[in-house]
Amino acid sequence: MAEVQIYGFPPSTYTRTALLVLEEKGVDYEIVPLAFGSDELRAVNPFGKIPSWRMAILQSMRPSRYAATWMRHSMDQRHQQLL
Repeated sequence: MAEVQIYGFPPSTYTRTALLVLEEKGVDYEIVPLAFGSDELRAVNPFGKIPSWRMAILQSMRPSRYAATWMRHSMDQRHQQLL
């Protein structure tokens, strides 16, 4: 299982922003394509916002700008601890 699961619409600028951050950080991720406003997306995020993501112990419904900032800082700290 991937370290992070991203739920979103792949052509979305917001989804791609989150994916670029994960790529830059070298984080293992899986994209789960969901159509904007779909019932499947609302099951993950009641507000229907994309992207949403899940980690082993975290689920977020934050907008992508905040998500990208959180991922940058969170993954930096986590990967520094591994060194």
